[in-house]
Amino acid sequence: MSISRWRDWNVTLHWPRALIFYMWIISGTFLSPSVDYLLLVLSIVAAFGYLQLTAYALDELKGRHCDTNFSNRELVERAFTGSVIAVIVGFTILFLVTSSYIIAVMIMIGAIFVVAYNYEVLGAHSRIVFSIVWGAFPVLAHYILHTMQIPPVRVWVFALFVAVFSYMHIISYGNYMCLVKRCRDKETTKDCHGQACMVRTTMVYKPIHHLQKKITGLQTWLVVLIAMFIVVIYYGC
Repeated sequence: MSISRWRDWNVTLHWPRALIFYMWIISGTFLSPSVDYLLLVLSIVAAFGYLQLTAYALDELKGRHCDTNFSNRELVERAFTGSVIAVIVGFTILFLVTSSYIIAVMIMIGAIFVVAYNYEVLGAHSRIVFSIVWGAFPVLAHYILHTMQIPPVRVWVFALFVAVFSYMHIISYGNYMCLVKRCRDKETTKDCHGQACMVRTTMVYKPIHHLQKKITGLQTWLVVLIAMFIVVIYYGC
């Protein structure tokens, strides 16, 4: 595989954002009174399929935000493969791990979210929707997955915190992944990577880009620490 192809794969996997998503899955899981580790592993595999393979491929297909050399066919095939993985894992959970209509409902909701958000259906590709779909939802969904119960108040409060954090995170991350230049070169602050540009045309490109990169990195490590703290509390109790 050529260096340019490695670069295309790496940039479209969006590892900082994906790592944060996995940490929210872990957080929701370990907020539950008991953890099924097989279920946790399957959840992360499914998340890799519908997030990093499917959602990010559809995102690149829709707007070519990362300026990769992937053909449309390659992106469609990648999205299809990711969807198949996610569906297979989802039904494995449904039939082999824990049988419940709640699981089927969450699988459908997740599928709708991926398509609606990445294809910007009815304005779904917004910061508010992002904070719910990629923030609060994985926390609540994975608590429910491990308990089959409505989350208590403490979990809802944490999910609200996650939604607010995710809203603030996408401001820096969205523009950073656009490489900011895409925003700066526009005459107005129109959409960039599905988000409204926060960078004015008078700003210097490189300093802002590096600042947003550092902020994104700090946010990622903060979420990792939050998730690890929740895991420690779980084992401590």
